[in-house]
Amino acid sequence: MDKLPCAFACNGAISNNALSCSSMMEMEGMDDMPATTPECRANDTSFLTTLAWCFKSKCAEFNVPVSKLQKFWEEEATGEPTAPPKWSYPAALQSIQEAPTKILTMHDSLNLTVLTSEEDWDVQFKILSYFEREEVIHARYGITDKVRPYIAWQSLIGTYRVRPLEYLIGITPSIGHASYIAFMIILNVILTAVNYKSAQPTGWFSSQYQKILEYIIIRTGTLGFALAPLVILFAGRNNVLLWLSNWSHSTFMLLHRWIARIFGLQAIIHSITALALYVNNGTDSEELSLPYWIWGCVATVAVVIMLVASNLYRKFGYEMWLYAACAVWFFDRMMMHMLRVLKNGMRRFNIVNIDDDVVRVDIHGIRWAAGPGQHVYVYFPTLNRLRSWENHPFSVIPTAMLYGKARQSAASASPTGSSNDVEKNERADVRIRPVTDGNNAGLTLFIRKSTGLTEALTTNDNVLTLLDGPYPNSSNITAIQCDRLLLIGGGIGITALVPWIARHSNVKLSWSVQDSAKGLVHG
Repeated sequence: MDKLPCAFACNGAISNNALSCSSMMEMEGMDDMPATTPECRANDTSFLTTLAWCFKSKCAEFNVPVSKLQKFWEEEATGEPTAPPKWSYPAALQSIQEAPTKILTMHDSLNLTVLTSEEDWDVQFKILSYFEREEVIHARYGITDKVRPYIAWQSLIGTYRVRPLEYLIGITPSIGHASYIAFMIILNVILTAVNYKSAQPTGWFSSQYQKILEYIIIRTGTLGFALAPLVILFAGRNNVLLWLSNWSHSTFMLLHRWIARIFGLQAIIHSITALALYVNNGTDSEELSLPYWIWGCVATVAVVIMLVASNLYRKFGYEMWLYAACAVWFFDRMMMHMLRVLKNGMRRFNIVNIDDDVVRVDIHGIRWAAGPGQHVYVYFPTLNRLRSWENHPFSVIPTAMLYGKARQSAASASPTGSSNDVEKNERADVRIRPVTDGNNAGLTLFIRKSTGLTEALTTNDNVLTLLDGPYPNSSNITAIQCDRLLLIGGGIGITALVPWIARHSNVKLSWSVQDSAKGLVHG
C-alpha cells in the first residue's frame, strides 16, 4: 500500500489557500473561507507550479519514482479524478523559470510559485504517515476476514451447510465448528484411553484385565457426568456463554448435539465395559438383579433413544454431576424464562385473517424498541389448554411502525417462478393497513398457519398471551455499520425486515410474495 504521504502533505499544505479563481464563502461568526472547485485548481498556474515544486523538493529524499508522482498528479492533485490538471507533472516543473523563495503562509492568496511552509507540510506528513501505517496494520490483521469464508464458514461437506443431511442426521458443521467438535472428540478419546496402570496382585480382582476394565468404567462414568452440564447448558436460550462469546444460538445448538453424542458414547462404553467386567469375573447374575444396575441399563437405553430420536428425556441420578446439570436447566428454564414472562406480564391480542393461511396478531400494551433481528417466544395458553406450555418463536414489529404511510417497493421475483406472482404482474406499492386501536403501543406478528397450534389462529379478539423475550440477534452490529443495506425477503419474512428500515438510513427492500399470500401486500 503506497499512498505517497509526501505528495499528500504537499497537497494538504496548500489546499486551503485562495486561488485567483476561488470564491469566498461566508461563515457566520467567522472569517470568510475560500471555496475552490477542482476545475479551478486544474487550470490555476500558480497552484500547479507550487504543487509541482513541492513534489520535487519534498519527495526526493524518499526516492519516489516520477511515474508514481505523475499518477498521483492525475488522480489526486485537484481533489477530483474527473478534473485532471491542464499540465502533466513534468510540464508544470518545466514552466517554472526560477526557484521560488517566498514561503506560503496560511492566509496568503496563491498567485505565484511559492515554497510550502515547512511546519504546515510536516503536520500533514505526520498525519498521513501514521494513517498509512494504521491502514497497513489493518490490512495485515484483516487476513482473518479473507480466510474466514474458506476456513471458519465453509461447510465441511459441500453445500450441506444450508440444507440438512439425509436420514435426519442433522446439519453439517462448518469447518470452524468442525474444528471445535474434533477438538472435543480427540480430547475425550485421549482422556478415556491413556495412562492406565494396574498393580498385581490386587485384593479386588483376579487379573490385570479386570482391574483395567474397572478403571475404564470409572473414567468413562466421570467424563460422562462432567459433560452432562455442558449438554444442557448449550441447549439453553439464556445460556450465559451466549453473552460471553457472542456466538449465535444456532452455533450452541450444533455444539449441544455433538457434545450430547460424546456424552452418550461415554455412557454406552461405561455400560458395556461394566457388563464385560461382571461377565468375566462371574458376578453378572448377582449384579444384574441390583437396583443400580437395572436403572443403569434404563439410563443407557434412554441415552441411545435420545441419540437416535433426538428427544430430550432427562433422568434424575444419584451423582453430584446431575445436580449441576439440573441447576443449569432450572436457571435457564425456570428462572430466566419465568422472569422474562413476568416482566412482560399477561397481554391480550387480536387476530385478523390476512389470507387463507396468513394471520396478523396485534399484541396490545407493550413497548419494545424496533431492534433488527429481534424475536419473541409466544405462548397461546387458551388456544389449546392441553398444551398450554407450548411456545413458538416469531419475528416482531412494533405496532407503531405500521402507522401512517408505511410503504416499501417490492421488486424481486417470487422464488416459485409462477406466472401468477404478484411481483411479476405489477410493481406493488405496499401499504400495511394500521390497526384500528387508537393506542399504537404494542407488537405485531404475521404468522403463516401450519399444523399444530398455529392452525387454531383464527379471527378473534382479546385472547390471552404470554411473551418470553425479546431476544436479540448477535450478528446485527456489522450489518448496521454498512453504508448501504439490501434487504431480500419473501412472504411473512417482511416481519423481520421492517425494523431494519427504521434503524438504517440507506436501505433498499426487495420483497417477493406468492399469489396465494397477496393479502400481505394489500392488507
